[in-house]
Amino acid sequence: MYLDDYDDEGPDEDQIDYYMDATQREGSSEPEDDERRKEIEEEAEYQARLAEDSIHNDGQGICVVAHMQATFPPLEPGKKRRKNAKKPRQVAAEVFSAHEALHLEDSLPLVLTAVEGMGNLTVPLKYTIVAGCVRSNTIKFSWSMKTQTDLPLMSFSAWEDCIRQLNSKVNTDLKIIVEELEQQEATPTPEPDATQPTQSRPEGDTDGEDNVHAKQCKKTHEKSAEKKVIDDYVGKLMTDYKCKDEKCFVDYWASAMAAGKEDVSTTKPPVHHYFIKNNDDVNDIAVLAARCRQNLNQAALPTININLSDATRAPLQPHNQAPPPKQTLSEWQENYGLDDIIINTLKENRITGPHGLKYVSDDELKEMGLVIGQRADVRDAQERWSLGVK
Repeated sequence: MYLDDYDDEGPDEDQIDYYMDATQREGSSEPEDDERRKEIEEEAEYQARLAEDSIHNDGQGICVVAHMQATFPPLEPGKKRRKNAKKPRQVAAEVFSAHEALHLEDSLPLVLTAVEGMGNLTVPLKYTIVAGCVRSNTIKFSWSMKTQTDLPLMSFSAWEDCIRQLNSKVNTDLKIIVEELEQQEATPTPEPDATQPTQSRPEGDTDGEDNVHAKQCKKTHEKSAEKKVIDDYVGKLMTDYKCKDEKCFVDYWASAMAAGKEDVSTTKPPVHHYFIKNNDDVNDIAVLAARCRQNLNQAALPTININLSDATRAPLQPHNQAPPPKQTLSEWQENYGLDDIIINTLKENRITGPHGLKYVSDDELKEMGLVIGQRADVRDAQERWSLGVK
């Protein structure tokens, strides 16, 4: 795909002469004529630059590789997407050439044409340019060169910076990514069941509607018969003994009474260590409740045992292991099976061997252009080299 559409001769010279003659006849030009004439001249200059040979690839132009970063495919009815689901991988489209003088508004349509039909969105991929910025609810653009992170391509200034960097590195491929934006899925409204009769009410009557809304929003839970009996006993116990702590009654005393345990009544608690310890007076409800709270608090505290006998036997020995001998990247590759892309990328960044990777972070490896799997291979080989294991 080449820029044949931009090789025209530009505006007709008769159009420019017309405006020049009109200015000479009237002595001064109207503002509208000046603006129109300026537009024609700028377009003529633009077309003239596009007609010139490109500085890239023997005049053919910048080699543009468009990539589609699709969003999630549509879900089937009744299914949900996992929280940790990953988006599909980027897919490269057909390569095309573009002149470095091409404007952003003329470049983006070529990119969308290249990736047409490669995404998962069911809505058209549209955008607008307002005040020099690209705006869209369905896609966003970004760009990168070799061993460089993706940069936004959503404004005229971003495009100018992109071309400026490309022109400083002639014959470098340009990668433009079209990323689909996830759309809010509309929840279908269930259709009314035609087989169910509808209730009619007099006009102006809203009480029924309010009652239906209240029933939908508020759910009531009926207590079981056993729970009602326990609540009755709890109320009586708390009234008789004026105790504010309800837990001991609900969990043990009232439940034992509701279950019909022998020798358990409102004046005699169940035989349980929460209530009876040593010679406590079972008739003193304050003592029993305090005993219950004390036991519960003690049970909540964790027990931690620390054995220092082994630690005092012998002091730790210092680690005096000598570092492994240095290796060149070629030797490292041969010993640990790294691929050529990783080795070439490290060479481009002036890294001479695995000993230097100690001072290189994962983010810096990512900026070099290494993907996750390649970074993992580098770290694995670096660790095995440091341990002397192949």
